[in-house]
Amino acid sequence: IARDNWFSAIKPIVLAERLAIGNKFGIYVNLANCYAMSGMYGKAMEFTLKAMDCAPDDKIDILSNQRTQLNNRMVALEKNKKQLRKMGVI
Repeated sequence: IARDNWFSAIKPIVLAERLAIGNKFGIYVNLANCYAMSGMYGKAMEFTLKAMDCAPDDKIDILSNQRTQLNNRMVALEKNKKQLRKMGVI
């Protein structure tokens, strides 16, 4: 799926989150995935953590791995930004 398609899926899922009653685990997972695939790792982390708060026990390990991967991506991006600043690019 193209990055634009992931990004365009966010708005209707956010609307579904607002309208949903009860456990929003599936919605949070979908939002986390859409944000991650759109390169918005901070928002992806936010919804991964929300999903972990209401996840069934058998999904915790998967979400924990996703949290680790997102953290690694955010750390790598920050390092890249620092290098670009040193080079005067940004």
